[in-house]
Formats: sequence, C-alpha cells, structure tokens
Amino acid sequence: ASIGYQPIHDQFDCELAALELGLADTTAFPTDFAGTPEGCYYFEDLRAGEEGLWLGLGKYNTGKGAETSDSDKLRSPICSVGVPATTQEFEQHAKRTTTTREVFVAG
Repeated sequence: ASIGYQPIHDQFDCELAALELGLADTTAFPTDFAGTPEGCYYFEDLRAGEEGLWLGLGKYNTGKGAETSDSDKLRSPICSVGVPATTQEFEQHAKRTTTTREVFVAG
C-alpha cells in the first residue's frame, strides 16, 4: 500500500484480477492462516510444481506483503490501484487508464 496499491479483499475481484493477469489458477481460496499476505495473492511451490490463488483474510494477515521465507514457496500479492478520493482525482485517473481496475503482482 505504500506505493499506491491496495490489497484486494473481495473474492470476485481477486478471481477477476487473476483472470486479467492470465494466471493458471483463477479460483481464490480464502484462508486465515497467520503469516500469509493480506488479501489476494498467488502461491507457487517451486519444488512440488504447485500453484494457486489465495485470499488472506485473517486479522494476522493485515499489512503483510510478499512472503518468501522458504525460497521454494513464493506468495506474491495481487493488488489494485487505490480508488481516488475526490471527483477531480477520479477524472484525472480515468484519463490515464483504459480499464476500471488495474492490477499489479508484487514479486
């Protein structure tokens, strides 16, 4: 969030973002496991060759970003651009983008 991106907390929006990004898995599974990123993220287990879309919703996930404590297991947040606060900011934002929601994968 410090660079202007916000976590995606909604399962539908998470799945839509994964689809727009062309990810292999576009079905988000909610989790409240501590230590996972806040909101929508993509998990890759490089050793096992597994990957999946997750939605970190637990209170201990708040503020957590990419988790790479195990080099073979990567958790990369999928974020959206924050919604502008004023009508003027919205109009300026609308001129700069062609989509209603932009997504970004940290990694």
